[in-house]
Amino acid sequence: MSSTYVLALVHTAQDEPFAYLQVHSPSGLPAHSVISPSKGDHMSFNQAKTALLDALRLSETPVIALHGDWGSGKTHLWNDILPEAKTLEFHPIYISCLNHNSIDALKSATLSALLIGQSTTAKFTAKATEAAIGYVNSKLPDGLKITTSLADLQSLLPSLLESFPSKPLIAFDDIERATDKIDATELLGFITHLTTLGSAKIILIINKNEISKDSKWHELREKVINMEIALTITTDNSISIGLGQMPQKHLETFTNCIKQLNITNIRTIQRMRRTYRALDETGHILPHQWPFLIPSIALFVGIHQGTHKNPLTIEQALNPYLLKFEDPEKLTEDQREAKSLLDEYKLVHSDEFESQVLVPYLERGYLDRAALKSYRELFDRRQRISKIEENLRLAHHRIRWDTNFPRDEINRLISDILKSVDIIDLGTINAAIKLADEHLSSSTGPQIAQEWISSHNNEINTFAKMDSLQYQHSIDGLHPLLCSAIKTERHNLFPAPSINQAFDDLASNRDENNGYIARLNDASIDELEDFLHTCSSHSRQTTFDVFSRYLRNGTPTDIFYKASQSFKEACRRITSKNPNSRLAKILMREFARAGMTSALTPSSKQ
Repeated sequence: MSSTYVLALVHTAQDEPFAYLQVHSPSGLPAHSVISPSKGDHMSFNQAKTALLDALRLSETPVIALHGDWGSGKTHLWNDILPEAKTLEFHPIYISCLNHNSIDALKSATLSALLIGQSTTAKFTAKATEAAIGYVNSKLPDGLKITTSLADLQSLLPSLLESFPSKPLIAFDDIERATDKIDATELLGFITHLTTLGSAKIILIINKNEISKDSKWHELREKVINMEIALTITTDNSISIGLGQMPQKHLETFTNCIKQLNITNIRTIQRMRRTYRALDETGHILPHQWPFLIPSIALFVGIHQGTHKNPLTIEQALNPYLLKFEDPEKLTEDQREAKSLLDEYKLVHSDEFESQVLVPYLERGYLDRAALKSYRELFDRRQRISKIEENLRLAHHRIRWDTNFPRDEINRLISDILKSVDIIDLGTINAAIKLADEHLSSSTGPQIAQEWISSHNNEINTFAKMDSLQYQHSIDGLHPLLCSAIKTERHNLFPAPSINQAFDDLASNRDENNGYIARLNDASIDELEDFLHTCSSHSRQTTFDVFSRYLRNGTPTDIFYKASQSFKEACRRITSKNPNSRLAKILMREFARAGMTSALTPSSKQ
């Protein structure tokens, strides 16, 4: 007599996958066989389904292990085979081991399901168990009636066969969770006992990566399991199962992102779908916005679920500059991998969508609809700004290279800018004003400037509060009308200090927002000369401390250049007018200490 064994992607001790093979062999073939691997082959979802159904047809495989990674679709595969299993006259029963923390609880749930003829995905209530025990007692003579739990019935299984489905197919899901709570010997004994139920088949749905860390797995594999079927799902399978139905363009965007992130975990992809639908159902996201949001949903869900196979963290994704501007030599291996993913994924930057809507929803489950609505409006404003910026670039290009001057195009652009002046930033409006000054009527530039200034008090205030170094750098190149508005605001925020106070503040490294740099640069030679004559000895010492640190080697690009030149000229005047005065001798001494005696000669331009 011979038997047909269908061996599908079983594993060796080294966890090397075997190709799906059909092997015809005599009945003496060991029940748990090893066939040489076919390198490079993978078990698709459909192949795994075929292998599982073929295994159910074999009489020599009462216990089948279906294993795969977390989220690989094992439970989905179980549900998918149910119609075919029923055509094979099996009666499917599903037991979730997550719900049972003792062998008695697991036995009770299993026997209750067998007696009542339905799956159990949660613990049976006391009433259901009582009803099942009552049903059993009705079948037993008085001397054999039970009064405790269904777990006591294991030894009576053979006598209860007529009360069970004729071909039960019992799936124990998350079996690795059971081995954490239940003694392996008891579990092995119970599963073995179930195989005595005539034509019963047992499917153990396992995360092998977890259970193989425990010695119990090897005992379970050696003594109970007749066949292993490994589900190594492809990305396309995962996407098909996980995303389901959605608009084709959205499906294509999700698919591209998931493949780029190399995510195959079905639960993670399903979480992407649920997040997408939750956002969609608010009605706050417009069709043209989805292509910009879906990549963020895919990336941040993958990070949150921990299945994107990269050490990138949510904080790094929210603040990519933390990696982008770090010295590459100082990056750890994990940071280099994270930076590489961000560079390849081309998520331009994170903004309020990720920080105020998406991440809080993933971490806390609360979808802030008000924040999402605000973001939609912000998104539209940014789109309008982006269009204006692009049109500005095109206008400059045409002005430079077109043989026909694009006056009509410039007029339309300026008209659009005036309509959107409330949402345009400082840099863009500065370029627009300069364009108008150069190519339109003399009144157009000032009109744009005035309308922008009147609607951007907050931005002007923020700019005026910059520290002096950043302020001086940023104000360069701004249109005079914009500079005037910002300088006026800065003067109101930080009234100009006296020269004496400016030197004191500079010597003390105080907050640069107090305007001392601007005050010294704006000081006239006469003011500085008068100050050196009238200041206290302490202030004079402080002044030369500042001179030695900031003013002695001023160059045209130095922020203190103007102050340096004025200070040296004031000192030259004093030493030229009264070279024998006490003050002149102090100045000559300090310049000599600084190695700059020549700077005091009347012809010096240092």
